[in-house]
Amino acid sequence: MTEFGDATLTRDVVATLQRWRMDAERMQIALVTYLGVDVGGTNTRIGVINEGERILALKNPGPDQPKSGAFLAVVKFKCSTVEDLREKLRLVGQQLLTAIKDRPISAVVSVAGPVTENGRKVSLTNYIGEKDLTVDDLPSILFNAGSTRFLNDLASTCQGINSLAEDGRINKYFDQLWSPYPVPADLRLNPTNYLVLSMGTGLGCGVLAILPNGIHEVIALETGHLTVTTVGPNEPGYAQEVQFLEWLSQKIYGGRHAVEWEDICSGRGLQSCYQYMVRNDASSDKTLSSEIIAKRAVEEVHDPHCRSALFLHYKFLFRTAQELCVGLNCKSFFLTGDNQISNNPFVKTMCEELLAEFRNHPKRHWIEDNVCFRQTRRTELNLRGALYSARAIALIAKAEKDVTRSERKQQIRVPHPVWGLPPLALGAALCYGWLVYSKRL
Repeated sequence: MTEFGDATLTRDVVATLQRWRMDAERMQIALVTYLGVDVGGTNTRIGVINEGERILALKNPGPDQPKSGAFLAVVKFKCSTVEDLREKLRLVGQQLLTAIKDRPISAVVSVAGPVTENGRKVSLTNYIGEKDLTVDDLPSILFNAGSTRFLNDLASTCQGINSLAEDGRINKYFDQLWSPYPVPADLRLNPTNYLVLSMGTGLGCGVLAILPNGIHEVIALETGHLTVTTVGPNEPGYAQEVQFLEWLSQKIYGGRHAVEWEDICSGRGLQSCYQYMVRNDASSDKTLSSEIIAKRAVEEVHDPHCRSALFLHYKFLFRTAQELCVGLNCKSFFLTGDNQISNNPFVKTMCEELLAEFRNHPKRHWIEDNVCFRQTRRTELNLRGALYSARAIALIAKAEKDVTRSERKQQIRVPHPVWGLPPLALGAALCYGWLVYSKRL
């Protein structure tokens, strides 16, 4: 192991970074890079975009070349404490600076946890021990605190979708659940709101909200903590749902609170669904992990209890998608994440049941034509989103500098009130001044 440990950049990465620098020196231009960091509970991933290569991609796009510029995956390392994170980021910065001579002009760090102070502070909920981190705490060898921001991980996922849409590459990673047709190539986001959901440790929720200028603004939500709704009292399955929710409320809250969507639509939620299914079966192993439950549910010779639990898990996910699409006026929604990719065969099999669940609402006509995009291939969606946001920060900062520079030039060029007069008015002013002077003489 080298002096940099698992934060060591590979030879190929270093060679690419050095080539970027030499190309910029040869063309006598500045090497402009943006940094993205995806901080997970166990692993941290770092990527960089070279603005010069992005411009080349725009001018000469290849068949699979992202128009926003392919990012370079710099390094991936294990980390679960703030102290270890800071040190490994410093080591990465040391190697990056050696290779390209200048630190990235802007950076975005995707994190799990509440982000405050306009993106300058985060509490890392999935870390051990100390959890608070500010942009000023990050190593200055890699980060410029003034142009560095934290971004909630689900917001990063949303920005990753924005990035794919800008590149016309949504069809590479998503398909349409309720349609026999593939996602069209070069699909762009329509001028409407999109809901984004991701089931993992919790239930991540966000919206790509359309603005009057046609831009999709990301809004990170905490709607996974809203309380669950049931079907109507005269609908089939009502009594069973009430029984399940009462059991789950007793299990989690001692019956003192209603159940949240995240209590069902998450890894621990899937475990609870399974435990409910086998509650009266003394021979069943009630300690199965969510990964094992999901795996046994989709096997050719599947475990019926695991399969019932996974369906219950997804039934409530599609119901929360229904509630949010109605309430936020979303015309489509995305299901993202590695768990979704793994569960795709099961979701496809239960497609008609889940569609019926989604449409079962008094305002059915509002959501009847909604499209469900489900992720089918793995990609660094959070890292893409962080890099996409880092570039946006740099562009905004540049625009602000340009405006300031323009205002200063205008102030410098402001003429004296007299010399700025039209020729006739200037002549009249000079004549009047001469007459006044003559009278004094």
